[in-house]
Amino acid sequence: MCGHMPVNAGSTSGTWSISAAYGQTDEALIDTADMYGVGANEEFLAPFVAAHRDEIILATKFGIGYRADDPAYRAIRNDPGYLRTAVEASPPRLNVEVIGLYYMHRRDPVIPLAESVGAMAELVRASLFSRDVERSVVGAAAEPGVAFVPYSPLGGGFLTGSFSDADKEL
Repeated sequence: MCGHMPVNAGSTSGTWSISAAYGQTDEALIDTADMYGVGANEEFLAPFVAAHRDEIILATKFGIGYRADDPAYRAIRNDPGYLRTAVEASPPRLNVEVIGLYYMHRRDPVIPLAESVGAMAELVRASLFSRDVERSVVGAAAEPGVAFVPYSPLGGGFLTGSFSDADKEL
């Protein structure tokens, strides 16, 4: 069993602090987490996401485990097993097939970072159909410290189900 680091079990509603606490917000980025409201936050956002899917980037995160039978329980979880469980649970709650950005909420120093990153890399390998941009653009952007956001990050429709065969249709 992995060592799980306890965290503060404060309550949240809606998307945590989307309109307060962190300054100005970006209406095009909806950022939530599986632990907000023990998964209820993602369910709460689902109708909004469905109504605005073409207008937003949907981000959610994993890394703080919870138990539905104990709302006060919170533990930092970065083990690959939890990651797989979390990434399978979020899309149905959000009523989407694809999450635009999925990332680690908190890091448990007991779990080797290579294990967590390796599990996230498995997710990328399972859905990534082109790595051309990594060879041509990412390095150039990294040199001056510039962030790179790829054009058409959902594969121009491939990952959203608009295309079924990249070789034939793209």
